[in-house]
Amino acid sequence: MNSNEPIFNAAMITAGIGIVIDLLLSYGFVITDNQQAAWRAAAAFVAPFIVWAIARRKTVTVDKANAAVTKAEQGKQVAPFNVGN
Repeated sequence: MNSNEPIFNAAMITAGIGIVIDLLLSYGFVITDNQQAAWRAAAAFVAPFIVWAIARRKTVTVDKANAAVTKAEQGKQVAPFNVGN
């Protein structure tokens, strides 16, 4: 995945799970309204954690970013970041 691409957000993941549920229902898979609501609620709960896990691998801490900005402002060379740390 290119680092310039946007990451999936929680709404996209939740909507995707909702689509899967709707597709299953359209092909005859039988679940109650309460079960549908429970699956959608579980997706809404889990999706932000998935987004966090993906984003965390592509980011650096604020302290590292601030240190790099300070070095750059002082005219010092800034080393490449090791993302995810």
